[in-house]
Amino acid sequence: KLLGQELASCSLEELQEIDSQLQISLGKVRARKARLFREQLEKLKAKGKQLLEENVQLHQMTVMDPWRVSIDQQEKFRVVDLNLEVQTDLYIGLPERHCK
Repeated sequence: KLLGQELASCSLEELQEIDSQLQISLGKVRARKARLFREQLEKLKAKGKQLLEENVQLHQMTVMDPWRVSIDQQEKFRVVDLNLEVQTDLYIGLPERHCK
């Protein structure tokens, strides 16, 4: 009956009891799901914090004291400078005419 089969023969009281049982079960499932999501989120936050700390250590090893790290390790953990200036050949406006 909890699966929804043969409900036509049930009285109103039986249907209300089944509904009550399903509501309780659904509440337990939702509570467990929420708990598992919270635990997973806490684990991911801890992993993110660990990776940030490891990144800082690697940055210090490769940038602050590059001679401590072997060349292979330097290639593996190369730090990219994101503040590079790039020169392009793009211009705004009419093209200039270069006469010789």
